Amino acid sequence: MHAVGLFGSDGAPRWIVIRRYGDYWLENDPAVCVREWRLLHLLERENLLAARPLWLDAMGEAFGRPTLATTLLNGRPQLEPRDVDAWARGLATAIAAVHSAPIAHAELDFLVDQA
Repeated sequence: MHAVGLFGSDGAPRWIVIRRYGDYWLENDPAVCVREWRLLHLLERENLLAARPLWLDAMGEAFGRPTLATTLLNGRPQLEPRDVDAWARGLATAIAAVHSAPIAHAELDFLVDQA
């Protein structure tokens, strides 16, 4: 996964993420790239805080591997948050928003059953 800086036609900088799926995914779950693409579209439709899908190369024609391009979310990983309670509340709020989104169960039939 790489963050890539680009310039728009107006000259403004724009950051995107390029995610190439490697050997593990090709061997164990070759459809993961397309599933992630579909899921990101559902999250975008519900206006949830998630990367926005920009480009899909499911066959790996451009980079030799299945590849997905998305927007880059602002922020940094919080490996050791200073205020653990506030961090946990923020995480719980984000998770609750995703799980309460009005997405029909049938729309999620492409996801792998994790049970």
